Amino acid sequence: MGNYREPNVATTRILDRTGNLEAAEHVAEALGVPRERVMQEIDRTAYLDVTVIIGKDYRSLKPLQ
Repeated sequence: MGNYREPNVATTRILDRTGNLEAAEHVAEALGVPRERVMQEIDRTAYLDVTVIIGKDYRSLKPLQ
């Protein structure tokens, strides 16, 4: 858990960190994030599969509906 390198992110994004894009797409689906906002930023030193960057649009995410 931490802050993303860009402050004030407008839209929620999902980052694939291990090369398992399918896992990132499942997270996006669960949150209601469009697939075009799923990107790969491989970082095996982070010791996680997926990063969720919550944007200003957080109220539109499925869990908050």
